[in-house]
Amino acid sequence: MKSLFLHGWQSTSSGIKQTYLKDHGHQVLNPGLPDDDFDAAVRIAQAEFDQGHPDVVVGSSRGGAVAMNIKTGSTPLVLLCPAWKDWGTAKTVKAGTIILHSKADEVIPLADSQELRRNSGLPESALVVVGTDHRLADPESLAKMLEGCEIALTEAVKSVARPIDVHGFVESRRITVCSGQYAHSSLDGGNTWVTTLREVPGNDLPVSRGLANVAGLPQLKNGACDFATVLDNGFGAVAGHEDNASTAAESPTSLACLFVTNDSGISWERLDAPELSPRGLAQSECSSWPPGRFEAMLVPAPGQIILSWEDPWLFDCPMSHLVLSHDGGKSWHYNVLGVSNPDLAHDLDGRLLCLNNGYYLLSDDGGATWRREEFHIEWPASYHNKKVSLLRHVVFVDRNLGYALIVHWSKDMSVSGVGLVVTTDNGRIWQHVATLPGPNYGDVNSRHALSLRLQ
Repeated sequence: MKSLFLHGWQSTSSGIKQTYLKDHGHQVLNPGLPDDDFDAAVRIAQAEFDQGHPDVVVGSSRGGAVAMNIKTGSTPLVLLCPAWKDWGTAKTVKAGTIILHSKADEVIPLADSQELRRNSGLPESALVVVGTDHRLADPESLAKMLEGCEIALTEAVKSVARPIDVHGFVESRRITVCSGQYAHSSLDGGNTWVTTLREVPGNDLPVSRGLANVAGLPQLKNGACDFATVLDNGFGAVAGHEDNASTAAESPTSLACLFVTNDSGISWERLDAPELSPRGLAQSECSSWPPGRFEAMLVPAPGQIILSWEDPWLFDCPMSHLVLSHDGGKSWHYNVLGVSNPDLAHDLDGRLLCLNNGYYLLSDDGGATWRREEFHIEWPASYHNKKVSLLRHVVFVDRNLGYALIVHWSKDMSVSGVGLVVTTDNGRIWQHVATLPGPNYGDVNSRHALSLRLQ
């Protein structure tokens, strides 16, 4: 745990309380605060907080007043005999704050902390009466300070994961987020989670949706199925790839293929990519058709299939492209998405979405035309790492309500976690419901590293 410790008036940054925290495993940020300039002390503390991103802020006496007057977002506070009536303008503290105070305090009366608790609407348990004097340096007080840090941080984590009001849908829906070797499940909208081990599917297995049964999919001797979807009415599609027999120098090592079913997978009709002959492709400057494999597949409604791919990175300016069919694969149309991710989603209004960092490419005419539409991610106040607003695994459950995952990246671009986000306005604003551990192996962009399932 990383703590920002703000010492009191005429105290030092190397006192017994800071040492006690260090001895018990805390990484302590411990700036020296000037005694004669409270505003300067606040500025120093704020700069240390902004740069260090602590898990908890501990303020002793005058340092408690400093802690109350800096901007700490959702980071919890532990205040030791805070001198809030003597310094600063803050008269209340945030929910989850823990206050320690001695009944025998000869400097700051216990009544001040009792008043602060009442003014802030904190429960009685938030004020811990302990210690023999103002310093709170006795063994029992030090142990309670350490315990207070742990309790405050636990409550702060719970508040981040607390479900928001989405008209009752969150509370009644089972949410499962698979991340690496773990499956995280919640029955209460993300407030509490149960984590279990899972067997990560191999890359030879497809991303399956709907009623797709892996055992009933087409068998490819020298390739694999990448995506499989079967709808309730029996219509479905499988996108896969096989080794390319061509020896031409510029040919891809594999070649995409497609299978279509109208009887829930009892029988499949195969369509190799070159046979699709999408309308508009001949007039384009697309050099990556046929693709080695498709990067995404949507089957939003019976008869509709949308397939996307991206130019190989050896291209100077790789583009994303898609082909789509509205008649079960009998005819196809081509569209270039430009410099864009090929990841696809759709909502219940029939809109097609191509997911990018902070915006969608959006089509509301079945893919004929596309326009850019921005969205906003509301990040947790305690989140200080790199913000990449790229939604993954978007699932809408009604016209306005949708869920998605978003990767939390550390500043060195390693994965620090995965956020579950929800929208209640058809994708314009996404709010964090919970933050879960990121995949513990390999590449977060690999096919089965992440998944989201709603029931």
